[in-house]
Amino acid sequence: MLHPGAAWKYEELKKAGKDKKYDCLLGLSGGVDSSLCLYYLVENGIRPLTYSIDNGWNTKESDENIMRLVEGMKVPFYRYTIDIERFRELQ
Repeated sequence: MLHPGAAWKYEELKKAGKDKKYDCLLGLSGGVDSSLCLYYLVENGIRPLTYSIDNGWNTKESDENIMRLVEGMKVPFYRYTIDIERFRELQ
């Protein structure tokens, strides 16, 4: 199912990703916007590499939503966890 008016965008992503492992990079927060974006991409044949950056503010629910999404849709996922103490030192 195509998002209304977005067919050309999906084709551009596929073209840009030709001969590459992924068509795009998508950050996931566990919220509605990034979840729906992932759904539309996968439904339209786009191969995203998904990621999340844990900066210490993630909720348990958002982390659970992210894992349900990536496992259920079978997309590659990378989580980077910031070393909060090191980050504070740098600030």
